[in-house]
Amino acid sequence: MNRDRGPLANGALLALALALILAAHEVNRQPGWTLIGVYVYWFCRIGMTYLIIVGAYAALAQALPERSSPYAHVGLATALSYPPFVMAVTTLDLIIGDVTLLGTAPDVLVSRLGLEAASLIDNHLTTSALLLTPYLRHALAPAAPRPALPYAPPREAAAAAPPSAAEAEPEPERARPEVPGLLLASQPPVEGDLLAAEAQEHYVKLKATVQGGMALYRFGDAVRDLARYPGMQIHRSHWVADPAVAAVIGKRGSMKLELSTGEIIPVSRRYELEVEARYSDRERRAE
Repeated sequence: MNRDRGPLANGALLALALALILAAHEVNRQPGWTLIGVYVYWFCRIGMTYLIIVGAYAALAQALPERSSPYAHVGLATALSYPPFVMAVTTLDLIIGDVTLLGTAPDVLVSRLGLEAASLIDNHLTTSALLLTPYLRHALAPAAPRPALPYAPPREAAAAAPPSAAEAEPEPERARPEVPGLLLASQPPVEGDLLAAEAQEHYVKLKATVQGGMALYRFGDAVRDLARYPGMQIHRSHWVADPAVAAVIGKRGSMKLELSTGEIIPVSRRYELEVEARYSDRERRAE
């Protein structure tokens, strides 16, 4: 598995490989099924299973403490995903395998569902262990040290006279500032000056001048990590860096910010006063 792709992509590739293997070794084909039908069935079944398991894992990521055990996270995700797995996948198997069950008595149908669910416990445990392996590897991987993102100096400083010979002497080496966990979790690594951060479901999308990235991170924790950079949260889903703000658009009640990239970002009403004060030196435009 390639760590550069991230756990989501690696998990999807494992799910694809698992579906291909199961379809290729299918021996109990349903009457009237073609070879293509077998492959379609297994792709649909493993795809549903992957979405259910990864959805449970992502939901727990929002509820569990940040320093919780990765093994406990995977175990709880396996247990949490079992009931919807039974309802979605096992019911599908029963309907496809025996359509007459839909007309049977409720107690018979419940009994068959119970027996089928019990027989598939080992199947679910094995599938969960396989599909969550990329997430476990990602959680256990040691974080590689990465330098903090620098900000470009003001133009006035860049145009200043060159330093004298005495000033040009090398300064004693200083300890590098600690890199926030948000940047360490980004895939691919962020390069260049940080421009903005945006919440996208369970992930945070980082935008930068050279290369942005995605991190599986709570947005509230991301905003706390970004407090060391000049910028502010302007919306429940958006954080912007001060150097990236090019213009303030509109008035209170429908205010927006334009970034240096041309992107337009909305401003929540609770942040409008602070935005007006903080970016009073930026261009103001009517909406």
